Amino acid sequence: MQFIEAFRMDKVSNHFLPLAGIAIAFALAMAPLAIAGTPVFTVTELGTLGGAQSGAYGLNESGQVVGWATIVSEQRHAFLWDDGVMIDLGTLGGERSRAWAINNAGIIVGEAQLTGQTGDANGTAFIYENQQMTALSTLGGTWSVAYDINEGGVIAGLSYNTLQQEKAVTWTGGVITNIAQLGGATDQRTRAHGLNDAGDVVGWGYTPLGGPNNAFRYINGQWQQIGGFGIFQNAEAYDINPSRVVVGSSALPSGGDWVAAIWFPENPTVAITLGTLPGFPLAELDDINSKNQAVGRAYIDSLEGPSRAIYYDGQTLHDLNDFLSDGFVGDLVDAPEISESGAIIGTAVHNGLRRAVLLSPPSPAIPGDLDHNGVVNVADLLLLIGEWGPCPPRGACDADLDNNLQVNISDLLILIGNWG
Repeated sequence: MQFIEAFRMDKVSNHFLPLAGIAIAFALAMAPLAIAGTPVFTVTELGTLGGAQSGAYGLNESGQVVGWATIVSEQRHAFLWDDGVMIDLGTLGGERSRAWAINNAGIIVGEAQLTGQTGDANGTAFIYENQQMTALSTLGGTWSVAYDINEGGVIAGLSYNTLQQEKAVTWTGGVITNIAQLGGATDQRTRAHGLNDAGDVVGWGYTPLGGPNNAFRYINGQWQQIGGFGIFQNAEAYDINPSRVVVGSSALPSGGDWVAAIWFPENPTVAITLGTLPGFPLAELDDINSKNQAVGRAYIDSLEGPSRAIYYDGQTLHDLNDFLSDGFVGDLVDAPEISESGAIIGTAVHNGLRRAVLLSPPSPAIPGDLDHNGVVNVADLLLLIGEWGPCPPRGACDADLDNNLQVNISDLLILIGNWG
């Protein structure tokens, strides 16, 4: 978000100059320390299935959450959390399962072990609907995962083939399609991790002992490498929004650490690196909504080692822990998904235990309440002035209250109309 010093008089119409001067003088007199605001999220811990720990992976617009939770025996089972109640989704006969995503129709996808399956690379992609978990078809190998599902019911994930090579796949109506083969992927091993409602898919691939990880997008049957491109230039793509903005992680060509990255459709093969948090050399963005708000984690060196949840507001990367409600105890270590309404799910750690949490933004929103503190005042006026003028084509201006890609007098009038 731009600050007041970014406001330039040459961006303001002559008719607005006197009003701008009065507004600035008033704002500076009343709130000299006003700063840009970010939503303060209310944290709800989702509990477990009788064991000690849980983690959240997926969220829909109804506030339903899916992920994994331990049962009394401490085995991990997929769960659905709905209106305060956590439901055990069971397995496909084996010991463990986890749910990765849920769409607005309440259809859940993930992976679960079949009877007799053990080990991390032995599980089967599932779909859960009508209170029934069903295995999805595979390419013949011992492992498959369904990572994401869109509103049309298309599922993205991976499946081992008979050579035990992972391949990026989609499922439509239960029918599996090897999109890596269909699109002509050059990497031997690939996985699809995210998709949008248009059916655009993103993920990454690699060839063992032969090169780096290469991010890809798959659109209209065409496979396009968008990251990697050589030794030490690793990249992985995790999600794509309706505008085809992609998020993930990318390493600098010099062989630097993996950091949060974003790819814009106007130049899809160029990763814009967003960095990470101090003390955490690695970072990734896992999900992005239509407002270009994204979430993920900054970490050190392992999946469950020290990490911090991160939040990208369309311009700046933040530590999400800085925006949690008073009284929250623990550290938010990851944030895998953000909804269109701005709700976020993640995992918090306290006393060494991991717990799934839901972060709820302030509601209802008041037009003009740009710092989301429940009141429209001088601080919001400063934020509006700081964004005065044309908005980027990707709609990054919170102060564009009438959604006309301009922050101008009409937005100021909306803000004044909700003052107090």
